Amino acid sequence: MGVTDVPQWLLPAYVQAMSHAGATASREQLRDMGTNLITLWSTPDRAFHNLRHLIDLLTRVDELSEETRNPDLVRLAAWYHGAIFSVSADQAMHRNGGEDEAASAALAYEELTEAGVSEKNANRVAELIMNLRRHDLPTSDIDAAALSDADLGCLAIEPQRYREYSHLIYSEYAHLPLLSYLRTRTTIVRKLLARDRLFASPLGQHWERPARENLEAELRRLSRKLSILEADNDAVVDLDRFVTPASAPSPEPVDLRAANVARSQQPSAGALGATSAPTAPAQPGAGASPGTRHAA
Repeated sequence: MGVTDVPQWLLPAYVQAMSHAGATASREQLRDMGTNLITLWSTPDRAFHNLRHLIDLLTRVDELSEETRNPDLVRLAAWYHGAIFSVSADQAMHRNGGEDEAASAALAYEELTEAGVSEKNANRVAELIMNLRRHDLPTSDIDAAALSDADLGCLAIEPQRYREYSHLIYSEYAHLPLLSYLRTRTTIVRKLLARDRLFASPLGQHWERPARENLEAELRRLSRKLSILEADNDAVVDLDRFVTPASAPSPEPVDLRAANVARSQQPSAGALGATSAPTAPAQPGAGASPGTRHAA
């Protein structure tokens, strides 16, 4: 799913969330920060975890906002949760769908405090991001539950769209050995299905059944692919069919062009390169196993 346009409401929504969170920076500075984030979400290596994913997540956050205590902090956590992204071979199978929560939380803390947001609120945004490593949260933290449910809500879409989602997830890892991907994805899907419930918030409960149906269907497809590929190492497998090496088609490139952001100023290297954060935001969930999170 390519992203060719940025909705007019998107950048003002970021500025508004920052202002409500207590930012004292000028609107011009906040717009520059939002533009920087849009650029980060629009890199060509993002087939699924792109600006479309961010927009969909923000929409689901709004749907659940009535049961949150600090909806603007939840929105900011959504904005930053996957700002730092990598599917390189040495990191892809050890991260959560390419989204680096630790580095993203660090970026959020740095930018929010620089914009005048209190350390308390900046820490809270970073904590919400780190909680997404597990999606296994105490029901008492309603903001974390809402963000987790909004993120997992992508599993509850229509079956045909879910198959497209599966393709897009795989395309982010097409440069890696297929057998490794199938095994890792199978483990992730099984762990999700093994949970007593996927969604913790009251308003998110209606996503439970369709999400499980989609995951069960994906697990059946993955199991079939794995059984054939493990029996024949020369088989070439995609998500919907098997082809022999001789007839294997070349992979189609994902059409993901840079967003037409509202401002032409490019972000500075310093703004994008910040990967260190104060101790406080880096602690929540730091010991969590990445294998317990979905690749979405």
